[in-house]
Amino acid sequence: MYYICLFNEEYTLHSKTGWGNNTDWNVGYIETSDTVWVFALNMDMRDAKVAPLRKSIIYEILREEGIIE
Repeated sequence: MYYICLFNEEYTLHSKTGWGNNTDWNVGYIETSDTVWVFALNMDMRDAKVAPLRKSIIYEILREEGIIE
């Protein structure tokens, strides 16, 4: 399990990841200047090689929703 905290001028992101029994998850929240957004990702993961997908999936959704650029 990892705890992730990223911040820049636009937002602060707090996230916790984990993996067990072929299930991978990432939950957290992102604070922008005017609101807080909560997210959760649960995916099947049979190989640790796909673990980087967690981050890219979360960021892609946050961008598509207009929460971050």
